[in-house]
Amino acid sequence: MDDKQVLFEQYKLAVEMADRVSARREGANKIFLTANSIVFAFLATQSIFSEIHIFIAVFGIFLCFVWAEIIKNYRTLNSAKFAIIHEMEEKLPWKVYKDEWARLKQGKDKKTHSKLTVTEKQLPWVFLVFYTFLFIYVAVSFF
Repeated sequence: MDDKQVLFEQYKLAVEMADRVSARREGANKIFLTANSIVFAFLATQSIFSEIHIFIAVFGIFLCFVWAEIIKNYRTLNSAKFAIIHEMEEKLPWKVYKDEWARLKQGKDKKTHSKLTVTEKQLPWVFLVFYTFLFIYVAVSFF
């Protein structure tokens, strides 16, 4: 195998690994979205709030911080992987991902392309606001 074939095989592996990271990231988001949905479903069945809801709110707040951190870590990991892929593409005849990213204007023009991470990282904070209001409401009501 010559150097170009080795590079192409490594390139294919790097692209596959980046895809797997994206799939794991999507899976993690589904888990956190499901967990928050379960908490919301439970709270929707409650007509009277009690002290236990303080713990639920704290748990929800904790869940949101963990979720936000995981999103940040996956974003960093994927950015590094695509930087390597772009570097490898410099030695290949066609720079698929680099050209695609250029056509999307590096995600800087929201009319052309909105980065998924920007939308994705807002979700934990939306839930966090709800849990914070729940915490304040229950704390004021019972203490």
